[in-house]
Amino acid sequence: MSRSGRPLVELAQTGVLITLVVLAAYTNSSGLSADKQVYELHAKSLTVELPFPIGSELPIVPVRINDTGHRFCLDTGSTESVFGKRLLGSFGPYQETVRVRAFHKPFSVKRYGAPKDVNVAGIKFSDKPGFIVADMNWVPNEEFSGFIGMDFLMRFVVQLDFSQQKIRFFTALPDGAGYAIPLYFNKTALPQCLVTFGNGGFEPIYFAVDTGAPAGFNVSPHLLVRLAESGQLDNVSFSRRTMGDGTYSVLDARVANVQVGPIATHGANVCADGGDRNVIGIEYLSRFLVTFDFPGKQMYLRPRRVGIRSDWVDRSGIRLSRNATDVSVIGVVRSSPAEECGIKVGDGLESFEGQPALELSGHELRSRFAENRRTFRLVVSRDDARIPVLLKTRDFSDPVRPEEFECFLWESFYPADVPDR
Repeated sequence: MSRSGRPLVELAQTGVLITLVVLAAYTNSSGLSADKQVYELHAKSLTVELPFPIGSELPIVPVRINDTGHRFCLDTGSTESVFGKRLLGSFGPYQETVRVRAFHKPFSVKRYGAPKDVNVAGIKFSDKPGFIVADMNWVPNEEFSGFIGMDFLMRFVVQLDFSQQKIRFFTALPDGAGYAIPLYFNKTALPQCLVTFGNGGFEPIYFAVDTGAPAGFNVSPHLLVRLAESGQLDNVSFSRRTMGDGTYSVLDARVANVQVGPIATHGANVCADGGDRNVIGIEYLSRFLVTFDFPGKQMYLRPRRVGIRSDWVDRSGIRLSRNATDVSVIGVVRSSPAEECGIKVGDGLESFEGQPALELSGHELRSRFAENRRTFRLVVSRDDARIPVLLKTRDFSDPVRPEEFECFLWESFYPADVPDR
């Protein structure tokens, strides 16, 4: 689309066009379609459109480093772009050690001299003397080689179209973007917006908008306590989950009302995993056509369907993580159908109702596990065995015990030291 909102192919009849040829996947290792795609540059407006890779939960873009293609997560929650350590051979000498935040936690990482050439979806990365290089073994849900952060994204209008499974880069705001919501940038240059809980009595709270976070609403321990004390939490459940080489406690719950700008959601899922930031992630954003006008400091949301529905209520108790090669169980809620039928953390989900689990998106699996009083045929893998399982969904409740809540808050407010990366 052009600045006027007309398709660029139509403008070819009335204006001078420069054709920009981009390979959506530079090598087979990028994980994207190898079809050649043509994008067009018209005067001041550039549109680059990329398909979401099949099975992806997070927005993935192709990045080319010195003639080699890779998959990167488009991450508005990262101040700087981060490159996985396996790419270190493409970088120059060590420059310095810096502290960054990822998944709500601080890490020490190293900066190295920039490669000869870095471009994102065919767009050259601005000249930088160095980039952050870090281990990626702590990243859940996806297999990718790094994050494209705000140091690149701030130049563009970026659109995530979950209905069409497209990512679009613009240099001007397209037509029909939806409801405008102001973005505020904190001292770390990360985008935030104001979120309101309840039907009054709660002042608006700043939430980071993070396309690298799979959850809907991640809340800090401070906000969790306030929501609990005001009686706004319902369906609270407790589980232990795995991430990388460690485990952590998670509280899942629902709140009756949450409002982002002019858009209200009734019955929204919230998650507290010990992180000290409040975050809006992909589970919430994916119900909209999302357009980030970073230069204009606005986020636009256009609902994908008429009306605003409630979030799904999980009736399985199974928490999944997926990447390009498998779907694995990272959490099992206590006293849930998943626990009762013997599913364990670390199992792989091989199939759902006879269909390979990798062929189903996380969106599809969550919607099926929200169905009440259904029996689903699953096959899970454990060690070298494939185990058939009948999972019978239902409403369940196992209230968090006071000592568990206190322990969770203690772990959150006084976390163990996080190792350097």
